[in-house]
Amino acid sequence: PNNLKIKHLLNMEAGVPHHFEYFYDADKEQIPSLAEQIRRYGFVAFPPGKTHTYSNFSMAILDQIIADVSGKSFANFMSKEVFKPLG
Repeated sequence: PNNLKIKHLLNMEAGVPHHFEYFYDADKEQIPSLAEQIRRYGFVAFPPGKTHTYSNFSMAILDQIIADVSGKSFANFMSKEVFKPLG
């Protein structure tokens, strides 16, 4: 939706439901990339900014946004742009 904002994802108010899948050693299917998981399961179930719903998937979406915008992995971005400047 057009009214979904980064602050909604950060505050767990994006309306994105909690998402998880289980993969086991014997599974033949390879774990899908984060981008593929977002494509498959990333949807807004509640109006953004209206309901607080804990969702690890909101953080995963932020991870992908950071990677897409910065061209760096989330870990590299956080290390270089946040933690190193903080000392």
